[in-house]
Amino acid sequence: MACTRLYQMARSAGLISNDVEFDDQLEFTYYLLWHHDFEVAQRFYVEFVPQLKDVLLKAMQSGDTAKMEAARKVQGELDTVPNSENHRWFLSKMSPAEREARKKAAEEFRRRYAQSQQALPNRVRCGHAPWLCREKTSRIMSSVILGSDKKGAMTMPSTRTIAAMWGSSV
Repeated sequence: MACTRLYQMARSAGLISNDVEFDDQLEFTYYLLWHHDFEVAQRFYVEFVPQLKDVLLKAMQSGDTAKMEAARKVQGELDTVPNSENHRWFLSKMSPAEREARKKAAEEFRRRYAQSQQALPNRVRCGHAPWLCREKTSRIMSSVILGSDKKGAMTMPSTRTIAAMWGSSV
C-alpha cells in the first residue's frame, strides 16, 4: 500500500521521530488509516497526504542535506501514487469499464447494507451507534467509492479540487 510505503520511508529517514510513538500528527493519521476507520480514502487524501507534504517541506527547509535527500525520495514515491492502479479513480483517470464497475459496486453495497440494517432497532441504527446509521454509512461509502454531492448523487471530485490536494494546477 502506498500509505505504508510512504510512512515507512518518512519514518526510517528520520523525517518524523523514530523513538516515540504518536508524537507526530502523521503517526496518528497513519494509525487511523489501519484501525477503526471507515473513511480510508478521505483520511488518506485529505489528511495523510497534506500532513506528509508538511513533513517534506519542513525537511526541505531544514538545511540538513540527508533530510533534504530523504524528502526528495519520499516526494518521488508520493508523486507516483495518483497514477497507480489503486488511486487512478481519485484523478478521474478510470476507463469507462472501471467507472461502471465502481458505480455498480456502490449500488450493490447500498442495496446489501440497506437490507441488513432493516433488522436493527432504530435506537441502534441512529441513536447509540452513529456509525451504523444507514443514511450516514451510505453517504460515507458513496464518497469513498465515487464521491457524492449533498443530495447523495454519485460524483467524481473536480479536477480543480484534486489538483489543489496534490499541489498542482489545472
